[in-house]
This record gives sequence, C-alpha cells and structure tokens, in this order.
Amino acid sequence: MGNEENTNVEVEETKVVQQPTTKEKKEEKTLSVEEQLQQAMIEIAKLKRATDKACAEASDYKKKYKESLSEVEKASVEKAEKEAEREEQFQKLLKENQVNKLEKNFVLLGYPDDLAHEAAIAQYENDTDSLFKIQSQVQKALIDAKEAEWMASRPLVNAGSGNEDVNITQDQFKKLGYLEMKEFKEKYPETYKKFSSN
Repeated sequence: MGNEENTNVEVEETKVVQQPTTKEKKEEKTLSVEEQLQQAMIEIAKLKRATDKACAEASDYKKKYKESLSEVEKASVEKAEKEAEREEQFQKLLKENQVNKLEKNFVLLGYPDDLAHEAAIAQYENDTDSLFKIQSQVQKALIDAKEAEWMASRPLVNAGSGNEDVNITQDQFKKLGYLEMKEFKEKYPETYKKFSSN
C-alpha cells in the first residue's frame, strides 16, 4: 500500500510539471510572427544538421561495409548495383515509350501538344483528377473554336432601315440558336413571322 501511494504522488507531481502555467500560455500567445518564424528557422536548422549527420554516418557505414567485404562479395555487390541501375533505366525508358504512345493518341483526338503530353503522363500515372481537368480544358477550347467558326461562317443579316430587306433563307433561319432567333425577331419581326409560320 505504501508503494502505491508513493507512485500516485509521483504521477500527480509529473502531471503538474507537464501542465504549462497560464503565464507560459500567455507568453506563447504573445510571440510575434518574427519570433515564431525565428523559432521555426532554428528548428529547421537543427533538423538539417541531424539529417546531414545521419547521411554522413550512413556513408561511413557503407564505406566500412564495402571495405570489410571480400573480393567476391565486392563483385557481387557491384553487379547487383549495376543491375539495379539497368532496371531503373529500363523502367524509365518503358515509361517514356508508353507516354509517347499515349501522347500520340491524344494528339489524334485534337489535343494541343502540351496538353497531350500532360494528359499522357496523367493517364500513365492513373491520375484521373488531372486527366479530367485536362479533358475539360480541351473540350472547352474545341467548343469555343467551333462557336467562333460558326460565327464567322454564319450568314450576314442586313440591318435595314425598316424595310426588312433580309438576306437569309428558310433553312438558315431554322439553324439559328435561341439567342440569335430572339435577336432576329427583334430586328426583323415581319420576316420572323413569315419564316416561323412555315
């Protein structure tokens, strides 16, 4: 029983020590942005030093390990490293080949070269979000181009001075969109009535 009481007292004391006081909380809140930035920079510097030290130690251990190997083991390690490098190069070339094939397909679908390349990479990496964004960009560009082409090739409607001399056929009238039909009705009400009654 006596030991349990001592343990409980120690645990409670530890809890009290770990809890920051209200004064410490106020001090933390009153740190300026510059001070917080300075603390973050110090932490980053510490982490960089630790990383550099770990890399140096790893390099030393690798060097010591290679020195401890026999000639046969060294040859085996070198062979394995070269094989790994070849495999990495092979995978890289395989990816480039697949991306090039996919890129050609996207170009055939009407994609511009830069978007075709991005879409090919996205498809290869199964990045559907990026692929759909690219597809929506291309579709919007195609729609805009078709609308511009149609606007350039659409027949001119002569804006007469009330005598409604219009150079448009019944077939052209039927192909007008809603907004164009509305505009046409406002400008040429008599011709509109004539064409819409047929």
